Order: sequence, then structure tokens, then C-alpha cells
Amino acid sequence: MGHRDNGKKRQLMVIKNIKRYWPMYVMAFPGIAYLIINNYIPMGGVVLAFKNYNVRQGIWKSPWAGFGNFQYLFKTEDAFIITRNTVLYNLVFIIIGTALSVFISILLNYFLQRHNAK
Repeated sequence: MGHRDNGKKRQLMVIKNIKRYWPMYVMAFPGIAYLIINNYIPMGGVVLAFKNYNVRQGIWKSPWAGFGNFQYLFKTEDAFIITRNTVLYNLVFIIIGTALSVFISILLNYFLQRHNAK
């Protein structure tokens, strides 16, 4: 009987905490929804890389290709060019993004210090 009492007390504490901190849950909801929509739902599309996709059958009913799509990709002459372009584009975006962020932060700091000095 004591074990059941602990379970009920725990449930009451959980309910009490939910009622007490409901504003925090409301504030966390948009962030959690954003993560689910933008980070987890697209993972279903990763399955597409391993399928022999047929539009009429859809993603889930199309037959499995295994690594066949990857073998086909890396046997082509353009595989090196595609990989190189992907890596270089990402490096350029990282470098430009970092430089632009630093530039904007220095610019904002300069103007805010100048404004506060007056």
C-alpha cells in the first residue's frame, strides 16, 4: 500500500509543479515547436537517400536501394567536383558569416559607445 501512496504523491507533485510553472511551459513551447518542426521532421527525408524513389509509390512504399544511390553518385566523374564545391561553399559561408558578424558587432559597439559618451 505504501508504494501506491508514493506514486500518488509523485503525481500530485508533478501536477502541482505544472500548475505552478505553467508560464515557463508556455514560454518554452515556441522554442520546442521550432526545434521539432525544423530539426526532427526533416529527418524523415533522410530515408529518401536510401530509396529508389517512385513518385506514384511515394517515399514509404518505394523499394529500398540501399547504398546503390551512393555507389552511383561516387562512380560518376562529377563526384569529386560536387564534393569539392560543397566543402568550399560551406567554408566560404563560415568565413564570410564570421567576418560579417565580427564587423557588425564592432560597428554596433563603436556607435553605442559614441552615443553613450554624449
